Amino acid sequence: MKITRKYGESISPEMIGLFFEDINFAADGGLYAEMIENRSFEAKEGFGTPGKFYAVDDYGYAWKPAYKEGEQPPRLQYVTGTPLSMENPHYLRLTTNASGQGFANQAYDGIYLEKSKKYNVSFYARCVAFEGEAFAVEIKKDGKVYAGGAVQAVKPMPYAPFTDLTVEFPLTEGPFAGGEFGIAGGSGQTSDNY
Repeated sequence: MKITRKYGESISPEMIGLFFEDINFAADGGLYAEMIENRSFEAKEGFGTPGKFYAVDDYGYAWKPAYKEGEQPPRLQYVTGTPLSMENPHYLRLTTNASGQGFANQAYDGIYLEKSKKYNVSFYARCVAFEGEAFAVEIKKDGKVYAGGAVQAVKPMPYAPFTDLTVEFPLTEGPFAGGEFGIAGGSGQTSDNY
């Protein structure tokens, strides 16, 4: 875009209105600056045509369990009991079966990171049954961790209040595109995550 003092074509004063077409993530993942897709677990899937349309809740859209081959996958539930916010009542309850299991988000067309920049990840979590001391937060691609850190688990349990957790990490390699965001815990842990 080039901004100059030169005037272009005249516009009729009778022309009013606004049009914005969300094509290829121009709003979500574009103008809207979040990298994580369906970050509040409130997605809906639409079906039909104008006049004959309906929507179905799809809270888990863009999220998937993260685990190693051969392991029993962790359980991901999308629940609403005692939420942090009534405006966004859904959150993800993660129950792991092995250390290092968690959940992941591919984020639109994958997360893009640049070398020598710092990245902040902030989320709310509470421990329901949590034996470990921390949550691991990672950005991976093809099994390789490009950025990551850990945040301390908040106790007492069960049902400690939701706590805002933040981890900051620099990217030491890159740039790279197509990364996947993930949060993991230890074996036999249950946590609620916003």
